[in-house]
Amino acid sequence: MSGGAARRGAVRVGPVDRAFRFGIRRLVRGRLRGVWARGGPSGLWEPADDAPQVGGFVWAANHHGWWDGFVAAVPMWERARPLQVLVEPNSLARFSVLRRLGGVPANRVRDAVRTLRAGAAVVVFPEGELRPAGPLGPVRPGADWLVRASGRPAWAVATRVVLRGHQQPEAYLDFEPVADRSVGDVLRGRLDALDAELAASDPRSPLPGFREVVRGARSWDERLAAVRGREPA
Repeated sequence: MSGGAARRGAVRVGPVDRAFRFGIRRLVRGRLRGVWARGGPSGLWEPADDAPQVGGFVWAANHHGWWDGFVAAVPMWERARPLQVLVEPNSLARFSVLRRLGGVPANRVRDAVRTLRAGAAVVVFPEGELRPAGPLGPVRPGADWLVRASGRPAWAVATRVVLRGHQQPEAYLDFEPVADRSVGDVLRGRLDALDAELAASDPRSPLPGFREVVRGARSWDERLAAVRGREPA
């Protein structure tokens, strides 16, 4: 096991689970242009072997698209960061494969508290359901309860997977610490700000201040331009 995987909070991953994760990585890298992130706990986006341990934290995100859990998990897997995703129990029963990808029933909150205290991040969707893209919907109190019960910090993560000026959609993760405010208030404000930024941005360029944490597929015109750039003048 690598040094990163052996860190406190890490979960042993068997060969079948590794195969599923490989497939999800291929899916994200092949169907999205990339995943970009801004902010987050110090050292989160550095390789786990080269950065201090991040520690457990609540990752509270809006849930407005099919990709939301995957664009949270893949950047963390690639840095050997331990992570679990709370999934609505009925969805987990219908799609049991999600357990192999780190999904656990959302009603097992005390297990989530132990996971946080052990040093892993726990992804929570405070709306409690998949909702249409738009403003944040009504928020349930579970994320705030996890913070109080575990003593671990929370980060609101505005999440958007959007088709802009390229062939493939782009995923954006915009982090803001919750501190002494409610998760819902912080997440609502961060999501509104991200939407406004996307609406005013140059669609051909990544949003300023974000770093690419997973590189995906480039558009055919970008690939063509790269080939032409290698051709002799």
